[in-house]
Amino acid sequence: LSLVPGYVLAWLTATTKGRNKHSEFLDKLGFGSLNKRFEPARTEFDWLSRDEAEVDVYANDALCGGPYTTGLWVDFLSGLLTIASDRSLNRIPGDLPILITGGAEDPVGGDDGMGKLMLHYAQTLHSRLTLKIYPGARHEMLNETNRDEVTRDWLDWVDGLLGR
Repeated sequence: LSLVPGYVLAWLTATTKGRNKHSEFLDKLGFGSLNKRFEPARTEFDWLSRDEAEVDVYANDALCGGPYTTGLWVDFLSGLLTIASDRSLNRIPGDLPILITGGAEDPVGGDDGMGKLMLHYAQTLHSRLTLKIYPGARHEMLNETNRDEVTRDWLDWVDGLLGR
């Protein structure tokens, strides 16, 4: 779901249906293709993690996985548009340490998306950047099969900043 057209579509849907109504169409646009690279998939949430037990916890939680209200889609996409705006990004201090991590197989960002984010930050004069991409990993890094490695890497990065 592209941000600006997605926001406009979500806003129009919320305006006509009501913010508390569900929209299978918006859900399909937003999440419908995320599982495709993992077909044949065991669940509709296999894109989240390689850890089947964690996927099952998510899939069996009544508060996870939708369906989502049109109001949620409006608010979610509005928030993404805000944090991705040049105004917001330019407010990040150039010397602020930034760690970008994620799974190479994450269909939301993945290897390509994180590389583009790193390049964008580098071009906007952010000088203290670290990028760590985990091969094979998917979307939820702390619910992945290599969660201990990820946690260790994050703690090592923070320790490095603190001079430990």
